[in-house]
Amino acid sequence: MASQAEGLVLTDVVKYEAPSRYSRRIMTLAISQTISLGEVLEMSSTSVVALATAASAVAIALEAVTTGAGATANILCLVRHGVTIRENLTYNSEDEDETDAALRAVGIEVRTNAVHDES
Repeated sequence: MASQAEGLVLTDVVKYEAPSRYSRRIMTLAISQTISLGEVLEMSSTSVVALATAASAVAIALEAVTTGAGATANILCLVRHGVTIRENLTYNSEDEDETDAALRAVGIEVRTNAVHDES
């Protein structure tokens, strides 16, 4: 019997966010971007782009969006007060620990398999 692989869904990426969608913000995605659910983003002037510099992480994409040449689009992002799963994030930076630290600085906790550390 053939098996079918399923893509990520929002609950695979975000395990907690503040009530009333307070953790979310609709942001402008820059031109010529292909962003997947769970991709770490950074600011580039007035819009978000795929992360290039670890220390610049500011948000996590909550949906997949593609923009064409010369076109921008709105994208729903997690920007504060959230808990995410590291294994399901897309990092475009080689330094995942530094990226996680930048996300923590804006209020997004990155955990491994959503295990809560009581230490």
